Amino acid sequence: MAKRKEQKRTAGFWTVFLMIVGIQFAGMVAGWNGGANQGFGELLISNVFIGSMYMLLSMCFAELTSTVAFAGGSFGYCRCTLGPFVGYLVGASEVLENFLYVIVTVLAIGSACTKGFGTDPNLEPLWFALIYLFMF
Repeated sequence: MAKRKEQKRTAGFWTVFLMIVGIQFAGMVAGWNGGANQGFGELLISNVFIGSMYMLLSMCFAELTSTVAFAGGSFGYCRCTLGPFVGYLVGASEVLENFLYVIVTVLAIGSACTKGFGTDPNLEPLWFALIYLFMF
């Protein structure tokens, strides 16, 4: 039996922990607080709508995983079911999503640090650089 080659672990505990805290913090500030400012009814309607859409997405992925034995995520499923061009578009969208999510997280935490520590708003790009270097 051939030995499996161990992959080098690049993300440690603290890196993953800080990424999770940053993502949750940015989501709370940008999402929930912005929705709560619009009113409870609008926030409730949007949460029910998004929750039902996520439930339908999960059901579609569950059906696809039982039909198509493929470990490629949404990119792989789209490529197998809808063709290579749609698979490419989905893969490119996932890359763009991950890229923009890092930017939004750094901007949200940087602006919160500027307001929380009372620093000069002209020094806010310094906060962005420090947070990016520290978290990512």
